[in-house]
Parts: sequence; C-alpha cells; structure tokens
Amino acid sequence: MKVFFFRVILFGFLSLSLSAQSLTSPSGLSARSRATYQSSLNQYGITWTFDKAYPSGQFANGDFWVVGPIKIVGISPSPTVLAGGRVMNGSMLNPTVNNWQGYDNKMFGTDFNAQYDQTLNAAMPGGLPLSPINPLSISQSASLISGISTETLGSGISNQVRTMAVLTVLSAVPPANSFRPPYVGSDKTVRFQLSNVNFALLPSLTRAANAPAIAEVASRFQRPWVEHMVGWIKECFLPRDNMHNYGREVASDVSDAALSLLLNYSASDKEPLAVRMVQLGIDYYAIINNGQGRINWRADGGHMSGRAFPILLAGYLLNDAGMKAAMSKSGEYAYQNGYYEGKLPPDYVHFGEIDQTFYVTQRDYERTNGINSQLYGNWEPDTRAVLEPYQQSDIGVAEWGVEHVHTPGGDNRTWHLPYRGVAGMSWSGYILASRALGFRNLWNHQALFDYMDRYMTIMQGNPDRTHNAFQAAMWDSFRPVY
Repeated sequence: MKVFFFRVILFGFLSLSLSAQSLTSPSGLSARSRATYQSSLNQYGITWTFDKAYPSGQFANGDFWVVGPIKIVGISPSPTVLAGGRVMNGSMLNPTVNNWQGYDNKMFGTDFNAQYDQTLNAAMPGGLPLSPINPLSISQSASLISGISTETLGSGISNQVRTMAVLTVLSAVPPANSFRPPYVGSDKTVRFQLSNVNFALLPSLTRAANAPAIAEVASRFQRPWVEHMVGWIKECFLPRDNMHNYGREVASDVSDAALSLLLNYSASDKEPLAVRMVQLGIDYYAIINNGQGRINWRADGGHMSGRAFPILLAGYLLNDAGMKAAMSKSGEYAYQNGYYEGKLPPDYVHFGEIDQTFYVTQRDYERTNGINSQLYGNWEPDTRAVLEPYQQSDIGVAEWGVEHVHTPGGDNRTWHLPYRGVAGMSWSGYILASRALGFRNLWNHQALFDYMDRYMTIMQGNPDRTHNAFQAAMWDSFRPVY
C-alpha cells in the first residue's frame, strides 16, 4: 500500500512538471516550465508542427526548445515556390556565418544576387514541401531558424524576409530558466541559467527625465537578432520585424539598452532587458567564433557598430572568461608584433567602432602626405570631403577613419567626413555604460574611449551629436562622474 501511495505521489509530481505553464521566479521573471508535451509551437507568426507531441518549453528569453529527435511535418507560413520560381518562407539549420542563405531566393529584392542555396533551405527537404511523408527529421541537437517572406517584391535592394524565429532542438530537457544556445553552429550545449546572472553589478543611477520606458527598450530585443551573413549587404538581410537593419540604429538601440540598465528601475523592471541583452551577447560571441564571423562586422561606413558591447556585457554579468576576453584579438591586437593598420594579424576580429578608431601615428602622417607609399599604401580618401592630410602635431590624437584598420588609405583629417557623424552619434550610450560598469579595459581599445570624448566635445550643441536626447543627457550628467 505504501509503495502504491508513493507511486501515485511520484506520478502526480511528474505530471505537474510536464503540464505546468509557468512559475514565478524569486526575481520576478516568469519562470519557464521544465517541459510540456506539445505537437506544435508558435512564435512571432511562425508555427512548427510535429508528427506527434514532444517535451517542449521556453528559454529565459522566451524562445522555444523541444526535445528530439523530432520530425517536423509542417511550418507555417508554408515554404512556397511561386509560379515565377520565387522561393519564400525558408528555414535554416545551424547556419554558418558566411554569404549564403536558404530563406528566400529573392532575399535582397530584384536588384541584387540573393546568395540563395536550395540545399540550405531546411523547410524543403529534397526540394519538396514539408508533409507527413516528407518531414524534416532532426536527430541531433540543432537550431532551426524559420522566416516569413514579404509577399510582394519591392524594387531596388531591400530585405524580403521580415520575420525570423528560432526553435532549438535539444537532447534533453534543459534546466529551468536557461539561456538559449547560439543559433549559429552545431554546438547546442546549454551553458547558462538565469541564476548565473549577477544583477547586483547593475548600478541604480538617477533616471533622466527623458529616459525611455524600460519596457519599450526591452521590446526592441524581444525577437532574435539574426546576423549570420557577412558584408554590408548583411544589413539588408536582417529581419526588419526583429531589429533595425542599419548600424546607426542598431548601435543606438544598444546604447539605449546599456543606459537603461544603469538607471534606478526596480530589479524586476530591469530583468527582461538584461536577460535579452545577455542572450544577444551569447549569440554574438558565437558568431565571431563561427565560419567567417571574425569579419562579420568589419567596419564599412555607417554599418557594423554596436555588436561588441552585448558580448562584453554578457561576459561581465555571467562572469564568463571567454566572452570577457572576446576583444583580445581586436582593438590593440591590430598594432602589435609588427602588425598595423592595413597589415593585420590573420586572426584579427573586426568590430565597426573598433576598426574605425585609432591614435594618429607617424604612419598616418606619411600615408596622407604621400611619403613611403610603398610601405603604407596610397592615400585615397572619399572625394566628397575636403582632402586634408594629417600634420605632425596630430600624432597621438584619437581619430576616426571610415575603414581605418583594414583600408587606412580612406582616412582624412577633416572633421566633416561622410559617415563620421552617422557612426559616432550612436556610440555614446554603451561607451558611457562601459565606464560606469567598470569594464572599459575589456574593449582592449582605449582609442575608442578617447575618440568618444573628443567627438562629444566637438559636437557639443550640434543636434546630430547623439541619436537621441536621452543619450546626450546621460553623457552630460554622468561622463564627469566616470
């Protein structure tokens, strides 16, 4: 009788653990259930339908996981081949960071090569639509990214995949409130939980009167920021329902998030934003370590800013040594052991704002004055600006160049350069936050911080000094403190 009673209690406990929808964590975030059996999952308008019910649940940031091996028999909106040959609503498994994609064969509209590869479209096994007799079978842990295409092609170059969502297949139920493994690559080890985040490291500064609502800022990071395509065209690849596509706006969103996490909001108010920023950092860190990821954010005008800070923030809050050392092969690494701008270490890792900022050296003086061009290359600046070579007195000044670290011939001393303001106006928030949080050294690039001081001083009173008034107010209030 006692054995039977114990079995009843145990069965009841297991049933609750598999059917409960959510619990409340001590920190206030809705705790994700350990598992519920589901035959389909829906997120952001995308539905994955399975051949039967599988244990499933949500990560700390809200993205779904399911325990495999599984068979997916349908994805809605359905992957489709139109009469004219257009392939829409594709999916990719464990994408590699490179120039190829399987979402839409008109990814960039009508005027640019889509870099589409049918074999990468996991939503059409064997080139045929999903069905019970043609399922997508996933036997190993994996990330499936599914997209929703626009129905009508726009003219020119523009992203035709507006929404993406990530479904993660795991070999076992993860711990409650786990962070999602990165969507790139094949390693789906669940390494971090909400309990690993040290929220006590976030300060509580007096809120600026023009501070945006923190819930609104958090909403900008709710959907995954999918960035596994290389080069400037990548910013026409980014799903516009998920994130902005241009570096200026991406960096501005990151600045607003960084500053919001410094302010005197309650812990429960900060937590959703902090969780989403940590997840972003986990994803971005995996990108720089996958495929062509080290060149994924190579400086190019107004593109590519804002991607380093989430990695460092995640490393700082999780106390993860790898993420905290992510910049060890960036920044000053370009100027050591006989390497310098235009002559980079083969394993240098690119980030927009790091590539673009530097201290003027004798090499820059000589290059822009036509001296030793056989060593330092020719001076070939953008002719839309006044051509002004560096002077000897400029040596040591913190400066900006449109592609300085890899193409220094485009540098120009004049302040009124194309893209100087486009890039710099969005950086101040996360540069200030890095000072306030005490991890400026993790950037491995003091020139960025000194240039930001110079930029904000010279641009004082200019309406384009920052991307919004909140960022300017925070800088003016707290840069003297830090």
